[in-house]
Amino acid sequence: MKTLFTTLYVIICTTMLLACSSSYDPDEAAERGDVVDLHGVITNAERLDEFLGNIEENHSDKVRVTQYTEEADPIYIDLAYDGETVKFKYDNTHDEYAKGKVRTSVCIGISKEVTDKKIEYKLTGCSGKNSDLADSFSLRIQGKQLK
Repeated sequence: MKTLFTTLYVIICTTMLLACSSSYDPDEAAERGDVVDLHGVITNAERLDEFLGNIEENHSDKVRVTQYTEEADPIYIDLAYDGETVKFKYDNTHDEYAKGKVRTSVCIGISKEVTDKKIEYKLTGCSGKNSDLADSFSLRIQGKQLK
């Protein structure tokens, strides 16, 4: 009888822990103001334009880009402008199939390239230990999402 209660207790505690650690789903991320990249479908892209505007006006600002893997695991990219540089933070610790690291770099700014087929945001002038990762950051809006 004591073993049964112990087993039930462990099952209940495990279930509660799993329920409390629910994933950061794309709808929640969008509601919180993240720029969401769900397999190429971008939500809240206008937030990047606001971020660019604040950089041009020399106002501190920050924005989170949340990208989702095929397995629906979030990868967080935080961009923070402090009045001088853009700090880049890449966090894939919630990606089940990644090695789970937080990597950072510093960049001079962010660019926006507009053509008739796409809008693309990229970091510029990145330096530091993980500058190659920051330099490879790109958010592309294309197809039906163009307005």
